[in-house]
Amino acid sequence: MPNTIDGVLDWWAANRAEVAAVRSGDDTLNYAELRQWSLHAAAFLAERGLTAGDRLCIQAPNSFEYIAAMLGAIRLGAIAVPINPRIHPRERNDLIGDFEPRLLIVDTAADAGALPEDVQALPIEAIRALRTASGEADPPRGVDEDAIVGIISTSGSTSRPKGVMYSNRTVIAAAMQMLVQEPYCGEGARVLVYPSISTSAGFLPVFQILVFGGTIYLGGAFEPEAALKIIESERITMMMCSTIFFEHCAATSIFPSTDVSSLRAALTGGSPVSRELQRVWTEKGAVLRQIYGQTECSGFATFQSAEDSRTFPDKCGRGGPFTDIAIMRADGTPAPHGEPGEILLRGPTIMRGYWRAPEATAAVLKDDWLHTGDLGMLDERGNLSFIDRLKDVIKSGGYQISATELEAIINEIPAVESVAVIAVPDERFGETPMAIVYGQGSVTIADVLEHCGNSIARYKIPRYVVIEDAPLPRLATGKVAKAEIRNKYKHAHEMLDQVR
Repeated sequence: MPNTIDGVLDWWAANRAEVAAVRSGDDTLNYAELRQWSLHAAAFLAERGLTAGDRLCIQAPNSFEYIAAMLGAIRLGAIAVPINPRIHPRERNDLIGDFEPRLLIVDTAADAGALPEDVQALPIEAIRALRTASGEADPPRGVDEDAIVGIISTSGSTSRPKGVMYSNRTVIAAAMQMLVQEPYCGEGARVLVYPSISTSAGFLPVFQILVFGGTIYLGGAFEPEAALKIIESERITMMMCSTIFFEHCAATSIFPSTDVSSLRAALTGGSPVSRELQRVWTEKGAVLRQIYGQTECSGFATFQSAEDSRTFPDKCGRGGPFTDIAIMRADGTPAPHGEPGEILLRGPTIMRGYWRAPEATAAVLKDDWLHTGDLGMLDERGNLSFIDRLKDVIKSGGYQISATELEAIINEIPAVESVAVIAVPDERFGETPMAIVYGQGSVTIADVLEHCGNSIARYKIPRYVVIEDAPLPRLATGKVAKAEIRNKYKHAHEMLDQVR
C-alpha cells in the first residue's frame, strides 16, 4: 500500500466501506461511496487534460463535491489548489497567474467571468453530477509519496500571498502525529469543520480525518446556536476553531442547556483562552485546548493536554510527538526557559516549501528548522506560550488578512503618501483592520473604502479608517513605526465609529 492519501482512502473503502466519511445536514457519504466518486472525478478531470504535476484550482464553498474533486486530482498526481471563495476577482486572477492551473472549478458558471483566456473553467455542478455515475472508472494513477498534493495560500508579511506546499508524506505525518498524541481521534472520531477548505484550518483537517478513518461533518456558515445543536445531535468529538467561535457559542441562550460533553478535543487558537471561558466550557464537560501552529507546519505544531489546559489555559503544550520546538534569540543563540524569542519548529509536518519562491523558502527553512516569525517562550516544563506575531497578519473571523497587502492597496490611491494598517479588537471577528492614512490633498475615508471595495475581498476592507493630518512616524530605516502607531491607537476603536 503506497504512503499516499488516495492509498489510505482505498484501504478504508475496502475495510470500512459503510463508515461515514463525510456528513452535512442529513446527507451522508460513506468511504466506499467517496472512493467511487473520487475515481469518477479523476477520470473526468483526466479527460480534460489534468495530469500529474498540474494544478487544479477550486473556488467554491465547502461541499462533498469539493472533497471528491480534490481526491480525484490527487489520485492523478495533480495538485489541489483551493482558492478562497470570498476574494475579489482581481485577487483570484493574481493567484491564477502564480499557480498557472490546468483547470479551475468554480461554484457556478457565472463565477468564471473575467478569467485569463488560457484557463479552462468548470462549474462544480459537473463534479456533483458524478456522484451517481454508473460503471467502473479507471483513471491513470500518479502515485508518488513525496509528490505535492496541495497548496494553500497564506497571508504573510509580504504584499502577495505565498503558496504553502504539502506532500502526501506531510499530510499523513500530520494525521499520525494527532493520532499518536490523542488516540481517540482515530476511527470513530466525528469532527466538525467550519473553516473554508481554502485555509489550512479547513484543508488539513479534512485530509487528516480521512487518513485516520473518522467522519467529517461540514458545518456550513458558522452560526453559534446551529453549531451547538450539531455538537449535541451528532455527538461531535473534535472541533478546531478560533477562540472567538467558542466565545460566541458560550454567549447563546441555549448554551446552558446544550450537551457538549462529547467534545474530547475542543482545539482553539488565534487568541488566548481566558480563565472564564475555560470555566464555562469545562463545567459543561468540554475542555478548551490552546494550539500553536501556522500554515507552514500543517496547521498545528502543538496543543495543550486536557489536564494542563484546566490550569494553564493560555499555554499551547509541549509539542507533538514528531515535532521539536525551540526558542531562538535575535542573535541566533538558544533562549533559556522563560526568555522570549522566535519560535522554531522541526519535524515531518513542516511544509515542503513555498510555491515557486525559493528565496522565500530559504529565508524560513534553515538547517531543517522552520523559522516561524512568531514570538514565544518555553517554561521549565517545556510548555509553549505564544506572545505575539512578528509577522504582520490580522486574524479576523477565521481568515488571515495581511496588513502589508492592505497597505499596498491603499497606497495605490494617488493622494495617499503613507498608510499603516493595524489590528484592533472586534467583538464579532476577534480582530479587524484599522487603517491610518496620511496624504496630501483631499483623500477621504470614502476614497479608501471605494478603492478597497474595487480591489480586495470585503472581509479585508478596514472597519476603521483614520485620516491623519501629519506624516506618520518612521524608524531610522525609513519604515513606518508600527509599534508607535499601535500604542497611539490602542484604544481608538473604543471611540471611533466603524466605517462599514
